[in-house]
Amino acid sequence: MPAVPIKVREPKPASRTRKARNVPALPRDNHHGRRIVYDKALMTVWVMSKSNEVLGRYPVVGRFDRPVMGTYRIFSKSKVAYNPNSKVTFNHMMRFTYGPDTKSPIGLHAIPRYYDGTAMHSTKQLGLAIAAGGCVRLSEEAAATIYKWAKVGDRVIVLPSP
Repeated sequence: MPAVPIKVREPKPASRTRKARNVPALPRDNHHGRRIVYDKALMTVWVMSKSNEVLGRYPVVGRFDRPVMGTYRIFSKSKVAYNPNSKVTFNHMMRFTYGPDTKSPIGLHAIPRYYDGTAMHSTKQLGLAIAAGGCVRLSEEAAATIYKWAKVGDRVIVLPSP
């Protein structure tokens, strides 16, 4: 009896109003080893072990044009970071590059909170390309988990936009 072909559904990118569909179990990169992979098209982050196992897969809020595709390294971490201009805090900040002005760091962190404690957006919006800045926003729990695991010097692979 001939083998039945397995139907693989192609991933469908996220947008400002629709979350990605058919997000694969493994990231679509060709790197190996300990790393964080951010797929801007799918608004998803994978945490990968040294032995190439998925330690976590998380929906995120980001934007398609920032950061640009490439390989980066986490250069600093802060349990809590502040932006006095926007009056927001960023829990579990892991910085890995800079924005176009070359002064503003871009990193992974929990959904920003205004100084009064209000979240910038809900966790229901994770998976949408709605960010105004260049950072990658995670749920509080996901950000805490990745923050605990990540080390300064770990690679962050940013995959291209749709």
